[in-house]
Amino acid sequence: MPRTERFLPDRRGIRMLSVGVAALGLVAIAGCTAAPSVAIVPFDERDDTQLYVGDCFAGQDVDALDLQPEGRIACTEPHNVEVVGLLDEFDGEPLPGEDEINDVFYPGCFDAITAGIAGPLDELPLIPSYTGDLAADDTIDGSVVCLLYTRNGDIVTDSAFVKNPHDIIGDYRLLNRLEVGECFTLKTQNNIGLPVECESGVLMFLGTVPSDGDDYPGVDDLRLQRNEKCAELIPDDDRIDRTTLSGTVPGDSDWLRGARDITCDVEIA
Repeated sequence: MPRTERFLPDRRGIRMLSVGVAALGLVAIAGCTAAPSVAIVPFDERDDTQLYVGDCFAGQDVDALDLQPEGRIACTEPHNVEVVGLLDEFDGEPLPGEDEINDVFYPGCFDAITAGIAGPLDELPLIPSYTGDLAADDTIDGSVVCLLYTRNGDIVTDSAFVKNPHDIIGDYRLLNRLEVGECFTLKTQNNIGLPVECESGVLMFLGTVPSDGDDYPGVDDLRLQRNEKCAELIPDDDRIDRTTLSGTVPGDSDWLRGARDITCDVEIA
């Protein structure tokens, strides 16, 4: 049956003025610190007619990236997407509706990540996602492809199966790993920043605050929590423009994988 289109998770913004990536999800998955246990087929032994776990890709628009075997590159080359799981059990099944699609696919992808990549799921500096091909009759054509990626360009320098994910994103750092008072810049992806000297126009990290609620409260409620709680962290510093208070709130998929802290930052005037 011919392929007609590719399906992706839903997206929601996670900062006040810029587009973040967050997919819906309803099932809580615990973080895993076990050693990786996934067998990776050597790059030069992969068949050019199929995707493999460990395939890497590079492209400016991740959502529009055509993940075809002939386009894969070795993960030792700069890239921004890595295939971390292939869920074959959904081949030929009807595509779930919008209200349940993420609940259906994310648990399997999170299991694939924690089976192959060491470190807690809530500390990933890369974005978990999934995609797949949809046939003309709205059934899934092939495997659901589980991904880890960054929107900040082709900055990833090795496979997440080989090195700690925090060591393969160049000079970027997960925001909640910054030191209080450290300055940074953001590009497109909002959960990682590039540490820089503190000067006009850059952001100063103020710390993190816990979010409230057992169930996901929604982005708008979390932004209200951010505005209230982060304001208490602003230091008495003439360099700071208090009106620029911002930060990153967890999206649904962040909540799902246990990343529930709100990060706080403010712009240097």
